[in-house]
Amino acid sequence: MERHRMSIKELERAALLSEILRGSLNLKDVSIKLGLSYRQTRRIYAKYKQFGAIGLKHGLVGRLSSRRLSSEKESVITSLLRDKYIGFGPTLASEHLSDEEGITISKERLRQLMHKNDIPVNKRKRSSHRSRRNRKEHFGEMLQIDGSFHDWFNTDKQCCLVNLIDDATSTNLGLFASEETTEAAATLLWQWIERYGIPRSIYADRKNVYIHKEHPHKLSVFGEMCERLGIAIIPAYSPQAKGRIERSNGTHQDRLVKKMALKQITSIQQANDLLPEYFRQHNSKFAIKPENDEDAHRQKPKKLKLTDVCYRTSTRKIMNDWTVKYKNLTLQITRQSAYPPAKTNITIHETMDGQITVYYRNAKVEYKIIKKEDISTLLYEDISILV
Repeated sequence: MERHRMSIKELERAALLSEILRGSLNLKDVSIKLGLSYRQTRRIYAKYKQFGAIGLKHGLVGRLSSRRLSSEKESVITSLLRDKYIGFGPTLASEHLSDEEGITISKERLRQLMHKNDIPVNKRKRSSHRSRRNRKEHFGEMLQIDGSFHDWFNTDKQCCLVNLIDDATSTNLGLFASEETTEAAATLLWQWIERYGIPRSIYADRKNVYIHKEHPHKLSVFGEMCERLGIAIIPAYSPQAKGRIERSNGTHQDRLVKKMALKQITSIQQANDLLPEYFRQHNSKFAIKPENDEDAHRQKPKKLKLTDVCYRTSTRKIMNDWTVKYKNLTLQITRQSAYPPAKTNITIHETMDGQITVYYRNAKVEYKIIKKEDISTLLYEDISILV
């Protein structure tokens, strides 16, 4: 009985077609009332005359779908969701089933299967509506940078994913570090520059890594690096102002954590080895086309290195014996003349890996480090200038 139950639409069609048999309407009148072509109405009427009202039902009604899951396949998927892909949402689970298990199933069909088998499906917590700032038009016009602290390896110990995202396209790049440091931020920015070019600006928190809180006009080491590269730093005054990267961090805390757990990754080094492939897949899925196809990145000079633009600058007073004190070190500057030095300061550049370069009157000079135990005998240790 259930199979032959007719819909309201089918009953209405049957009523109109019966009027043709009685002669009160013709095919043309009925086709207009049904909103169908004359030929289609004629085909429907032929079925009605041959089989009656039941001939108006679709031929597939009551049949099992050819796309249904077999009980064996449903059992395999359910076992994988319970044992291997624990806590995965339908979207992420469907991706892994396709990529790693060779099982193709839509996320909506998977959601229904999870409900059917009482497998928890996390509901997204939606925040109150906020008016979002329009995206920039060009790729590379503005990046957003932020550190995301989280228990990334499920070891009850947090570390930081320093994350860069392009405002126009949502292209992502990230780097794991123990803390959100200048070294991590500078290294990540340099990776972006080598891959895409030099961006026009960076939107950043008012953290000392990026912008001095007490002295906003004084540049941090990262800020000096950006200034040398011609990148403007734009301070963010609230988390909502950089909502795009905040949402991106949330996505990584869900998807990336689960991917690393599958591969049993428990260290920063292992995680950083995974990131290039992870972000390649992530960008292919989530990155979008910019409003304007013109790339705003500037090309990096071929010979330019990170150490050429990222260093801490200090000034020190040079003594009459051509020595300088710097961080508990005594630097013996190569004499520039037979006379004591002019009463002036020297400039010291120190890179993130501790390499030191000394400038006297804007010219790079060689130096030696005097060992503490050898100061009395003036025995020096030669070092080469690495920068």
